[in-house]
Amino acid sequence: MIRLIYSTTESGYIGRDGKLIHRIAEDMARFKLLTQDSIVIMGRKTYEEIPLNFRPLSNRINVVLSRNEEYHQPGCIVFSSLKQAIKNLTIKYPNKDIYIAGGEAIFKEGLEHASEIYSTVIDSNEKGDAKAPMINPTIFRQAYTSESKTFYDKDRNPIRFKFVNYRRT
Repeated sequence: MIRLIYSTTESGYIGRDGKLIHRIAEDMARFKLLTQDSIVIMGRKTYEEIPLNFRPLSNRINVVLSRNEEYHQPGCIVFSSLKQAIKNLTIKYPNKDIYIAGGEAIFKEGLEHASEIYSTVIDSNEKGDAKAPMINPTIFRQAYTSESKTFYDKDRNPIRFKFVNYRRT
């Protein structure tokens, strides 16, 4: 099964300057739990934004997409396109789930392959420069919404968030 996984503000922003807009410990823990023993596909920039001490992501098959044929990262499989990665990985690992973890262009391309979307929706007015893909309600239906939760940003401001999952109809 192929899934997208991301956090987004209510206005759809997933990042700014190559980084997440908010780093929420509970969201990171959910990402870790959901993606354990699975394949995680991400673009080069997304991978390189992961702190060094967490790269490659443990207990997962790390896949990095890069158009640079010389690109290499220890502990990762590198492909030049999402289509190529999905084709090869579904053959080599037929019983593994695939999670697409960004960035923006990879999410948009991955949407056509995804059967589920795991999102964390953050009640924040902050703007970014990268957006989550638009979810067409005739293709994906909301399957789960958690209760709202609160985290505190670095300035101790409370920010609400919730987990929202979608399933292809």
